[in-house]
Amino acid sequence: MGRKQGDQIDTLAERHGVVERTILNCLDRFEEEPIEQAPYDDPRSGRPSKLNEHQREELFDGLQNPPTELGYEQQAWSTKLLLAQVKNEYDVEYSKEHTRKLLGKAGLSYRTARPRNHEVDPDQEAEFQ
Repeated sequence: MGRKQGDQIDTLAERHGVVERTILNCLDRFEEEPIEQAPYDDPRSGRPSKLNEHQREELFDGLQNPPTELGYEQQAWSTKLLLAQVKNEYDVEYSKEHTRKLLGKAGLSYRTARPRNHEVDPDQEAEFQ
């Protein structure tokens, strides 16, 4: 049941989990645009990237190699390590969450380097695995 059936704006807003202003904005758009297009927003560009395209490609290429090739002790990229690398190399700061997204966009899964226990007997380790 919708507005044509006599529902009030507040009832529609509550049913759809939005504020009344959202319903009113949609109704205004119905008057200005074809009904098929009215419920949709125009595309938005989003926030500009802190790294330009060249820097981003350079970063993603570098992430394909272990951090040891850049002088780090860690064997795998972690968010903390990537945050430090981006800050050192490009003077750009990201949140940990965004850094996880960068790792994903570079084709890597989020992982933390875990040191291998060198005191374990290799035969026991093979048996365990």
